[in-house]
Amino acid sequence: MLSETLLWLLLALTFVVPTLGAILLRLFEHRIGDIGMVVGSSLLLLIAAVALLTIARSSLP
Repeated sequence: MLSETLLWLLLALTFVVPTLGAILLRLFEHRIGDIGMVVGSSLLLLIAAVALLTIARSSLP
């Protein structure tokens, strides 16, 4: 069973972090290049997917 704090943290990772990450990737697009954009986007998607799957597989309070 997930604690309420962990649940809120995972929800933030699922919804807030990808949005902020996409904004930051756009801001630093010229510095990190195309490969950096692909790697950054993939990492953000992976973080959100793992957080969402963790919530889905756990019993909620």
